[in-house]
Amino acid sequence: MIPEISKKEKVAKHVDKLIEAQELRHSKYYSWIKNIITLAIGFLGIIVSLKSDNLQNFYQYVFFVITISSLALGILAGTLVLYCEIDLLNKKRQLEQVNLGKVINDEEIIKHQAINRRKIFDISEYVCIFSFVISLISIVVYSTLSNYEITKKKVKSEIISRKKE
Repeated sequence: MIPEISKKEKVAKHVDKLIEAQELRHSKYYSWIKNIITLAIGFLGIIVSLKSDNLQNFYQYVFFVITISSLALGILAGTLVLYCEIDLLNKKRQLEQVNLGKVINDEEIIKHQAINRRKIFDISEYVCIFSFVISLISIVVYSTLSNYEITKKKVKSEIISRKKE
């Protein structure tokens, strides 16, 4: 006959699975953030190096500055989000030190304890994503304005050349 698994053992088994899934999620999440930051840094370098020396109008300048600023803010916020991983590991280490003290003193420890990240990291995550979205929108507007100005000049010069004929 198969022995019955107690409810406590079933719960512990599912909590272990939940912790494993959460650790895998964290690993993938931080890997994704690293990739986004790397792309943003490369994008920032390309934009700055390929920037035209003379911006055609005020709006191009504004959207260029918004793009650069929001990329920089996104990179800084993303770096702070990555630091969250270290902060959580520090909290886990501290919790294990407390648990070790309890074991030494023959006190009961709670096997599974939640470790929550600080509010600043939640805010940084939203700022990071929002900044990257804003930078993408502003670079599209900046590019559209640039193409509009180029097209406008070409059409104007073509009209002038036709009038001369």
